[in-house]
Amino acid sequence: MVNLDDHTHADVTPEKALAYCMDPGDLLACRFNGNLRFVGAVAQVPAALAGPILHPDKLIRMKAIEVSHDYLRLALNSDVVRLQVERSAATTAGNIGINGAQLQRLVVPVPPLAEQARIAETCDRLFASIQHLQTVLDRREAAARAFARSSSELAFLA
Repeated sequence: MVNLDDHTHADVTPEKALAYCMDPGDLLACRFNGNLRFVGAVAQVPAALAGPILHPDKLIRMKAIEVSHDYLRLALNSDVVRLQVERSAATTAGNIGINGAQLQRLVVPVPPLAEQARIAETCDRLFASIQHLQTVLDRREAAARAFARSSSELAFLA
């Protein structure tokens, strides 16, 4: 998901801003970065927006017509599509970039809509489980390090 806490404020009229307002579910691709891994990486705008938020010009906003955005986010970040992105990216002044036309040429596997929903729900559930397990592992590793420090301190006291 897009981190909505990472933003700056723009002084523009509501009329001018309207064309650049993000909608819940929009897909945003990184246009350029010094790290190829981030170029073309896709994130999704969360369902809950507190107010109008404009997308910055360093991101490419995508809206699919007949494909689930939840599925497309996953497909565009898959190894099969990432390989195409990395082959298409070009370097300019130390930054690696991709443009909208290059993104439109990507070959993305598109199953029927019902299957897209099933794939997205399953992957999101599994990614949430992985994130939870990583948090648990991090906590347990920190506890183990603290225990090891306290054990070594006790050994010197004995």
